[in-house]
Amino acid sequence: MVYLLQKGIQKLINVLVLEDDFVIATDIEELLQSTGAYKIYIASNYQDAVHIATRVYIHIIISDIHIKGDLDGIDTVKNIQSLYKPQVVFLTSFNDDITLQKASKVEFASYLLKPFVEKEFLTVFKLCVIKIDHNENMKKVSANCLYDFLQQKLFYKNQEIELTPKEQKLFLLLLNEQGKIIPFDIIDEMLWFDQVGDHSSKRRQLFFRLRSKLPEASFHTLKYQGYILDKPL
Repeated sequence: MVYLLQKGIQKLINVLVLEDDFVIATDIEELLQSTGAYKIYIASNYQDAVHIATRVYIHIIISDIHIKGDLDGIDTVKNIQSLYKPQVVFLTSFNDDITLQKASKVEFASYLLKPFVEKEFLTVFKLCVIKIDHNENMKKVSANCLYDFLQQKLFYKNQEIELTPKEQKLFLLLLNEQGKIIPFDIIDEMLWFDQVGDHSSKRRQLFFRLRSKLPEASFHTLKYQGYILDKPL
């Protein structure tokens, strides 16, 4: 089994394969499973990918660029990175200047062209696994509050603070862009992407509950703009 190992904690690595060609997607899945027992999730479009990412912590994304739907693989990866900081490998048939310029705006580990060489692909993937294992897993939220990415848990003075799934997603959106404004439309898209309608009331209630659970953290509302979590002093 392929696990992240730290402080006696074991956690299976979750891999999202974003590919709209089912044959290629299953080939990648079989190739990865042949090297270790990773948990593989397959999505063919933005909606499916976000649906998975809002329910499962994604460590690695293997993404095609030109996929079905209004948003391509680059935009999809960018949105998921607002929740987590996964390692990203782009796997595509396109290397034109426009595509490369757009991909350069996203943080990724490697850019491989199809048809890919299995040995090269596996080397890149294993490097991603190594990077995950060596990444810093604890992030300071405030003087006495830490978030453990490995355990996906929030601690205040070494005591765990229970968050609902929606509170956790909103918190991660703010934490990963600490010190920056997270617009309301981005929050609504990531938390209620599969629900049509006005989510402002639910969003305000969610934000209020999060602030009440973390009174020491510096949360702010910018009218008509979004929310922000200040960096700790």
